[in-house]
Amino acid sequence: MIEACARLKRSLIVAGTGPELAKRKTQSAKLHANVTFLEFVKSDDALRKLYAGARAFLFPQIEDFGLVAAEAIACGTPVIALGAGGAFDILEEGVNGHFFHEQTPAALAHAILEFEHMPFDRARIAATALRFSPGTFREGIRMHLPEKLRPAVS
Repeated sequence: MIEACARLKRSLIVAGTGPELAKRKTQSAKLHANVTFLEFVKSDDALRKLYAGARAFLFPQIEDFGLVAAEAIACGTPVIALGAGGAFDILEEGVNGHFFHEQTPAALAHAILEFEHMPFDRARIAATALRFSPGTFREGIRMHLPEKLRPAVS
């Protein structure tokens, strides 16, 4: 992400910590990238504001589900994702996201450029996340239970 954004002279906000943080800060400095590292986001509200204020959420990794991508779309933010793993279960091309298919800075940079010319409707994006709501989850579980085990009222 850092290299792709540096190539394009785009700003990037990285939220959170991890074992790669020091290495990524060094990489950012070497590339003269415009990266802001927010190691600790104070609250869920602050995190939602970050998501909602972003032009896009970058999701270049392979995960089984990708909770952070689901959180981003719930805030109406489109996701630029590696076309692998759980991203296919969460995102729909051109509706709430855009895929790239090679896990390289060049492929991500190309996807960012393509994304910048795509129209996205933030309300529609947020609506696509409703399928991950607690109520939808409960109803799905209830429908898979044998009838005699289903609660009368959900």
